[in-house]
Amino acid sequence: MGPSGAGAGIDSVVQGNTEYLGYVPGDGRTLLRDPGTTPNWHDLSSVAGYPGSVTGVTLAALGSSLYVDVLSSDGRVMQTTCKIRPIPGKGGNPAWPGNCGAFVNLTPPTGRVAGTRIYWTVPGGG
Repeated sequence: MGPSGAGAGIDSVVQGNTEYLGYVPGDGRTLLRDPGTTPNWHDLSSVAGYPGSVTGVTLAALGSSLYVDVLSSDGRVMQTTCKIRPIPGKGGNPAWPGNCGAFVNLTPPTGRVAGTRIYWTVPGGG
């Protein structure tokens, strides 16, 4: 495990002929690039339930939805689902980030805080 705190990350997914790009610049925000909109870059940090202090992002597309999963520096895994068809800002679909639902908590029940060191005891290992 690397050092805790700010980090930068990137992920992308292709849906049809469109490539969406997720970017975590290391300042706690999550940016999403949708080349079908102007401007192309959208800050998802204002979406309800956004955890802040995000250090990682991953994207998945299915049908008319884009799933954006983020990892925060305190170990929370959160997800928002954004409607990408019709193009955000057109055809009754709100513009970014209004086309995204509130972030929901998907954090696994690990019982430990991110960055906590795990010590293993090997039987008979002295």
